[in-house]
Amino acid sequence: MRKQPLFLSILAVVAVGCAGATPTPYPTPTPAPATSTPIAPTPTAVPPTATPIPHPDLVHNSTANEYLVAWHDQDSPLTGKDIYAQLVFSSSYLKGDYFAVSTVAGDQEHATVAYGTVADEYLVVWSDSRNVGTSDWDIYGQRISSGGVLTGTEIIVSSQIGGQQFPAVAYDGDLDEYLVVWHDRRATETDIYGQRITGAGALTGTEISISTALGDQAQPVVAYNSAQGEYLVVWEDQRAGAGNLDIYGQRMSSSGSLVGSEILISSAANDQASPAVAYNGTTDEYLVVWHDFRDATSDADIYGQRISAVGLLLGSEIAISTEVEKQLYPDVDYDAANDRCLVVWQDGRNGASLTYDIYGQLVAGSGSLEEGYFPLSQRTNDEKAPALVYNETDSNFLMAWELWKNDSSDVNIFVDLPVPKDSFTLIEEDLQGGLITTDEAAEYKVYALFGSLQLPAKYRSGVSADEDGTMLFLDAIRDWADLSPSTQETILDFLTPVE
Repeated sequence: MRKQPLFLSILAVVAVGCAGATPTPYPTPTPAPATSTPIAPTPTAVPPTATPIPHPDLVHNSTANEYLVAWHDQDSPLTGKDIYAQLVFSSSYLKGDYFAVSTVAGDQEHATVAYGTVADEYLVVWSDSRNVGTSDWDIYGQRISSGGVLTGTEIIVSSQIGGQQFPAVAYDGDLDEYLVVWHDRRATETDIYGQRITGAGALTGTEISISTALGDQAQPVVAYNSAQGEYLVVWEDQRAGAGNLDIYGQRMSSSGSLVGSEILISSAANDQASPAVAYNGTTDEYLVVWHDFRDATSDADIYGQRISAVGLLLGSEIAISTEVEKQLYPDVDYDAANDRCLVVWQDGRNGASLTYDIYGQLVAGSGSLEEGYFPLSQRTNDEKAPALVYNETDSNFLMAWELWKNDSSDVNIFVDLPVPKDSFTLIEEDLQGGLITTDEAAEYKVYALFGSLQLPAKYRSGVSADEDGTMLFLDAIRDWADLSPSTQETILDFLTPVE
């Protein structure tokens, strides 16, 4: 009997506004009906041999105001990986049980999902090894009703010789079609291909050669532009040689024709990889984000670039996070209510004590950073591979990510409504949770108030607290009489100017 692999914690979402402005709140979601499934108590263990990792994906159903989360999973090292999915209420409660999407022989992995508004159903697409030995890895898909019922038979999206993997999918509501893209080894090197699929699950037209440049093109992502009726496909590209991955893009019409030439999005020193893309319908442009190794002194950072609807780079590249240690595998989606994007990523700034956490940053439609970065989840052990989707009905986001446990032998998938938190809130939560003492909390709050680097990395946040400095200081020393003499002395020494 499999144990429930998906977990939720319910939080009211409050987003920060620009510095000096009144924060714009995301509304608290409506409580789920009494029949909804609460948080499951036990995670599902994925064996250490289950590689690559599950990388969840999710999409919002604008008709029912619900979500579908998809991932790959493995019962034991003796069985192949399979595709599973779970419906989720907008309140973050599970809707019914998880269900199998594909469990055929071989491995099914790298699930990605889109929602079709016309038929009110989902399309889940994945990499599939059932035909290894004949056509190698292929791309398959499955339609799923809004109620979580598999619709029709599985769709063979591409089964060319050489192997097709790492799909991404976007939906065109004007034509009721999907575009699936993937990286493809039918030739000597890896290229980017695509295939249009009708809302009824039929292939339309032939496979589309999107990029076959020298070197490898891999890890494609895609977004649909409803104003122009076209797609932007983005990928990492090795045409400049090993150790010089760059980010490229290509516009494509809804009929499958390439529009214009390829777009060189970033060619900074060293590698730029793992892109994600979101479409901004307010200004008819895109935001592309990726992880970036241009600065050898700070490991990987998160960068972004705005791109116009006609493929022009807008402004300069945006340094979204350049903290110490690695920031990796970003995702992004657009908040139409506030004309801004939320970028999320896995972050190693907290070091060995907490390994990877999940951080976020709001980016205004103009490309400026709103306030600063903020931690979204800081559980013990590694938290990786966040996926993000915007809910236009409730004007908030839902995020899914992986939690690695037991020396990476267990992988659990969590879903959460991300909440930007300031340093004082983070410290107070750990104090109330018994993770730090009253003495430590007072000391840390004083450090946070004055922006001292003595504040542990776990509690550093670019989000400003609501109260003014006087109120924050009074909060920091509220238990002064109960603090130990050594802590009182430490705080007084810190506050005493050096002559």
